[in-house]
Amino acid sequence: MNFRFLGKALHRLSNVKFNPAKYIPTWQPEYTLATHAVFWTVMSKCGVTDVRSYFQRLAALIAACVAVGVLAGGYYFGFWGAVLGGLAGLAGPVILIYGAMLILIALGLSLIFIAVWSFIVWAFFYILFY
Repeated sequence: MNFRFLGKALHRLSNVKFNPAKYIPTWQPEYTLATHAVFWTVMSKCGVTDVRSYFQRLAALIAACVAVGVLAGGYYFGFWGAVLGGLAGLAGPVILIYGAMLILIALGLSLIFIAVWSFIVWAFFYILFY
């Protein structure tokens, strides 16, 4: 048996560059840019263009987030937890809106991936059995 040939074949197999990102959906920088664009569109539709309009337009939602942050932080971590929870509550509406946009875009991409693969599997079985 020619062991030198076997060594060359194994060396060729180890040099194969398999990139799974070509075949499965992974998070790309373009998706982050799309999330930012959708977020800014939603915020501008709400009338939020700067920090002042943020506190004016979303005052009720900010108050609710600050109250929840103060109560949760104070309950679990005492005085400093209440202070930090209240400060975190100021950014609560932004985090909720951005998180919702992020989840919706990721869900949409996942649904497209599942729909395409279900069509491929359906077409394979349709051609194979009919």
